[in-house]
Amino acid sequence: MQSSKKTKGNLPLDTVDGQRQGLKWDCVNYSCAYDALFTMLLNIWCESPMTWNKTFRGFGPFMDCLIEGFQRAYRGTGSLENTRDRVRVQLNSSNATLFPQGRLGASVGDLALAMLDATNAPSPWLLCNICNTRLPIQSTVRHVFDVGSNTPVSTTEWLMKCHQNRTPAVCTGCLSPVSNQWHCDAPPKIIAMNISDQPVRISPVVKIMGKARSSSLYFRGIVYYGDFHFTSQFVSRENKMFFHNGIKDGSTHLSDKSCLNKYSTAELSICNGCKASLVVYAKV
Repeated sequence: MQSSKKTKGNLPLDTVDGQRQGLKWDCVNYSCAYDALFTMLLNIWCESPMTWNKTFRGFGPFMDCLIEGFQRAYRGTGSLENTRDRVRVQLNSSNATLFPQGRLGASVGDLALAMLDATNAPSPWLLCNICNTRLPIQSTVRHVFDVGSNTPVSTTEWLMKCHQNRTPAVCTGCLSPVSNQWHCDAPPKIIAMNISDQPVRISPVVKIMGKARSSSLYFRGIVYYGDFHFTSQFVSRENKMFFHNGIKDGSTHLSDKSCLNKYSTAELSICNGCKASLVVYAKV
């Protein structure tokens, strides 16, 4: 744990009063979607900057700009809000309809896709349990998922459905039936699920199959939407829950029940009258 006695502009994981860093809302160019998601990514990144620098390196120019800004803020040579604004300029240049300036909103699902759409996403394959032959699949292992209608009961079940081959396969080596479970050489270390008011149970852990065994990703936070405004809650690696609302002061505070284990699934789905919109899972 880093000391709370740091120079202004640096990003301690916890201050003496239990707060964490977050982004302040821009009342001229509405920024709540960016504030909610970027605050969550910031606090994941802060826990292990070197590890996440390597992970985020393949996520494209928008994420590169964000992480460079986090590093400047950490050194005290830049602000989080300036970082957000630089990313917004790039996003707006790429698609002004999805990422407008002014008093217009943006979709946090579209934002997550733009930030986490890895340029080097691994290709999945099926594995024959008889002769160990790999059967390549014409697809990629995504980092952002839209949970649509016909939603399974939980985020775990939804992810399993996304990572299963929809048609039966036969091994090209021994002609045996092959399991429909996807495998990949490098499972994602972070994913986002755009649930958009769907009645889905938020699982504490989801799994993605690697070469021979599954890789676990842990629930790290939720973005909520209500009254034309996004807020967020995120989980520290110590299992503490923090709440962020950039329209107030930009800082993040311990949530009412402080610990993730004290929340029921129903309580996670609603926060201050707002409904869960995006769920993030990541390595701890």
